[in-house]
Amino acid sequence: MKAKFIPWNNQFIHSSPLFSDIRQILPEIPCIQWPEIEALEQLLQLDATSLYGKTIKLVKQDNHIPYPELTYEERIYYHGLISTRLRNWHDFFNAIVWKLFPHIKTLMNALHISEISRQFGSQRNHARDAITHLDESGVLIAASDPDLIQLLRKHQWKTIFVTQKNQWHTHISAYIIGHGIYEKALHPFIGLTAKMYPVQVPKHFFQLTRLAQLQSLDKIISEHIQQFQTLRDNQFLSPLPILGIPGWYYPQDMEFYQDTNYFRALSE
Repeated sequence: MKAKFIPWNNQFIHSSPLFSDIRQILPEIPCIQWPEIEALEQLLQLDATSLYGKTIKLVKQDNHIPYPELTYEERIYYHGLISTRLRNWHDFFNAIVWKLFPHIKTLMNALHISEISRQFGSQRNHARDAITHLDESGVLIAASDPDLIQLLRKHQWKTIFVTQKNQWHTHISAYIIGHGIYEKALHPFIGLTAKMYPVQVPKHFFQLTRLAQLQSLDKIISEHIQQFQTLRDNQFLSPLPILGIPGWYYPQDMEFYQDTNYFRALSE
């Protein structure tokens, strides 16, 4: 399901709990109209460098875009230029995620470049599909108890979301990285499902402020991807009905969690 078109509204960050992490870096968005590229860069103050050594910055995607012969990913890697469409929620949220998770975004870009070099023709391989799924639809899960991750893996939705509700934000938490998920969160719908990337963290992780958690997780996940090669295919990622996460949607009553079309059992 495509996200419903929604015109610019700088109050979107207050419209849903799904935007709470954006409020960590942008408590308010002063732009009363769609921000131009320069205004968006000024707002975000990006601090990232491609693994080729180029400073990351936004560039307007139009007929005058630099290095038109290069692909989107190549332009980022070799020149640090993120092609960004104006008045476009999808690209707006992509820029925000570059601010939230610069290490992971930089790594995913480098992995794309590595896979492009292995690719024959226009056929995308399994690794590029996995990278794209995390980039577009990913939600990071940090948990100090691996059993909580297994409940999510095994689709024990009522247990993890209802019975273990008090574990959320003290022993387990979720962080949106997929800019496509953010776009859909402007008009959330039952069926909104992400790709989960879980990692175990030490217990003291949840004693950090939310902003510090985001910054720490950015490094933890990027190192985890490199160490365990988790994005070689889609096997590490698994579906997550994110509106079930406690506090992320209303109402979350028992009738809501009994919707098996959304909270699906694990396929054999």
